Amino acid sequence: MYLKPSDGLSKELRMYRGLFLGRAFQSIPISEEKATVFADWLSNNRLEQNRLSELSIDYALIWTRADEALVQATITVEERMEWLQKLEQRFQEKTILLAKEKTQEALLRFPNDTQLQQLVAILKLNDYTQLRKELGLIRRQYNAAIEEFIKLVYYKFYRHVSNNSPVDIRDDTDTLLTKVLHKFMDAIERGSYQGPEKATILVYIHPMMVHGWIDILRTRKPTGDFPELTEESVDDTKAFVEDALKQLGQPCQSIIIERDIHGCSWEEVAERISISKGHAKNSYRGCQEQLRSILVQRGW
Repeated sequence: MYLKPSDGLSKELRMYRGLFLGRAFQSIPISEEKATVFADWLSNNRLEQNRLSELSIDYALIWTRADEALVQATITVEERMEWLQKLEQRFQEKTILLAKEKTQEALLRFPNDTQLQQLVAILKLNDYTQLRKELGLIRRQYNAAIEEFIKLVYYKFYRHVSNNSPVDIRDDTDTLLTKVLHKFMDAIERGSYQGPEKATILVYIHPMMVHGWIDILRTRKPTGDFPELTEESVDDTKAFVEDALKQLGQPCQSIIIERDIHGCSWEEVAERISISKGHAKNSYRGCQEQLRSILVQRGW
């Protein structure tokens, strides 16, 4: 568990949060210690000239041609160490600046998030040491969310592949899962997927799974052996879900349609189907479970 149950978020929303924040802060390099070469030099108080080129990797975020020139220059040990200190300072300042930008962007999606509020306080102090710890925590939460995502969808993907691939089912499942995960993460970053409040993860990724598998099969068959994807086949998933929705009783059918398909607020849902807001919210999770059961029974 990468967040405490007391955070008040559902399991799926915690998963989405972990994926969202992990992708949001992914461009910021983190490490538990200083850059490897720099740390070694400071601890040993000596320079290994043959390792100078490694700095361009450690400090890629702020590396310049001037730094490259200094690597090649003949200067004293004291001058080299002074340059390294300034290099580290520039790196920390750039990391803090990027973190501030990403934190403000993340707060637009999770304005009341305790961890993000704590990150804001750390950034106001320009505390690089604490920032590195928080970024490390976000990275661990992201990795845990990836694991939770795989647990959530793996059986669904395995079953889909096994119906179409008599050999190498596990390898094909892993290939499909990797393909869909990349697309899903891109959808999160673009804002196309805005969390389970709008649509559950399993419902949202189903078309990705179907069309991702079609793409994989196409790469294995000569041109003409696999039918072109038609507009009708694109609509198959939508029709499948709509047909399952018809099996739901009221008010579940209307709650799911208004909330997940039309994207209505809870106030709008209550007004449209003439029930209280509290009744709609309390019924929502059970309605989703009913729909999921219907989909599973129908072989989804």
